[in-house]
Amino acid sequence: MRQLLVTLLVCLTSFSGYTNNINVSNVNLSNQNTADKTTTVSFNISWDNSWRLSVGQQNWDAAWVFVKYQPSGSQQWYHAKLKTTGHTAPTGSKVDTPADGAGAFIYRSAAGSGTFSLADVGLKWDYAANGLTDGALVTVKVFAVEMVYVPQGAFFAGDFGTSNGAFKKGSASNDTRPWDITSEGAISVTTAASNSYYYTQGTSSSTASMWGLGTGSSFTIPAAFPKGFSAFYSMKYEVSEGQWVDFFNTLTTPQKNTLDITATGTTNKASDGVVNRNTISWTGGDATTQAPNRACSFLSWIDAAAYADWAGLRPMTELEYEKAARGNMGAIGGEYAWGNGDYILPVTAVANDGTAEEASNTLNANANYGNGGVLGPVRVGMFATATSNRQQAGASYWGIMDLSGNLWERVVSVGYAAAHPFAGTHGDGELSGDGYANNADWPGATGATNEVKGAAGAGFRGGSWSSTAAATDLRVSDRRWATYNYATRGNDHGFRAVRTAPGL
Repeated sequence: MRQLLVTLLVCLTSFSGYTNNINVSNVNLSNQNTADKTTTVSFNISWDNSWRLSVGQQNWDAAWVFVKYQPSGSQQWYHAKLKTTGHTAPTGSKVDTPADGAGAFIYRSAAGSGTFSLADVGLKWDYAANGLTDGALVTVKVFAVEMVYVPQGAFFAGDFGTSNGAFKKGSASNDTRPWDITSEGAISVTTAASNSYYYTQGTSSSTASMWGLGTGSSFTIPAAFPKGFSAFYSMKYEVSEGQWVDFFNTLTTPQKNTLDITATGTTNKASDGVVNRNTISWTGGDATTQAPNRACSFLSWIDAAAYADWAGLRPMTELEYEKAARGNMGAIGGEYAWGNGDYILPVTAVANDGTAEEASNTLNANANYGNGGVLGPVRVGMFATATSNRQQAGASYWGIMDLSGNLWERVVSVGYAAAHPFAGTHGDGELSGDGYANNADWPGATGATNEVKGAAGAGFRGGSWSSTAAATDLRVSDRRWATYNYATRGNDHGFRAVRTAPGL
């Protein structure tokens, strides 16, 4: 993620932030219209390894672009509200803006692949909606995050009982058919033996406060709970250290104090040095990182929810996780995100450590797991090269990276009653004064202000660098930790956010 600064009505810009595969440049504000209270935020944008496919899965990658502004004399950054129409999309591109105006998706308008570069993209900012007057003096930052479009369609959740706690049909032990998700309608989970949706707890623990609903529980997953049938965008990569630092550096001091992963204590990184390859440091002022392209560890559920809210995104559900990995293909027993369970090899050493060129130094490695030679996360998307296929790159059906391994994916679980009210609302770009997400339907929302402060209902999928050599945690349908109510910061905990596609 890259950000540029510009002062209202002045075209001089200065760089601030970290590169994370996507570059923004030449930011300026122009075409102020005092009649409709808008101004255009224009910029250039480019990223490598972009694509749009017209055959096969027929999807594309995109940049989720959003704008933050800081009024003159203020220490606080606010989220700019965009108009839903009137943007400038250069030739070869499309710009989609959701109804809430929290940002815009920018992507190819026709099939193609490779580096995607656009000059003079223009987003129309409705500054009056932010309470600003015509003569306001502000500084703006433009942020961009690589996303992948997951189209609407049916899919399977589960892998014929191969994985721990995998979704299956019917309570009979010999009935291991996966759930078929054919709509966003409510799902009734029962103990009936025929064609019902049956629930299996991912762990044998009976401690309900930690592990949620038990095997054979009957419950309803509401229609509003995102099931993965409807189209959505997923972050292409896990949140990187650079992205976390860019986010963190827009916060007020009280917000930073809440979200400081380097703080002392046994449940934090507890250091400004390097711990399990996490290089983030904050001793006051702005935080820094030595490895901006490396996946960011030590993220608790509170941290993850705050980032999603700030970016105008939301957490993904565990059903969306399986759709993001498997696509609309048939389920395969024990499969990983790259579509089979027959091949997986851990990275044990890296070259160009900590740089944008960090790469596997282990021949044919395609995942980071095993708690072996690399004791921490690696660069996001590290296994993908110009010539790699899906298996070699460790990529999902849609082209989403690192869904198996590197860092655990935080998901909203169906196996926790506290998570069932989750309706997939998106962040509004603003956090509470002390740094918490403020969506009332998100797991952990508590108190009169509905701040997200707990992890009840948020679990883990996909495994991590610390997963054992057996690699069972990395399987797409493995639910051993899917309802683990763990609120603290772990050295193998990461995050990626999603957003329901505009118009849905």
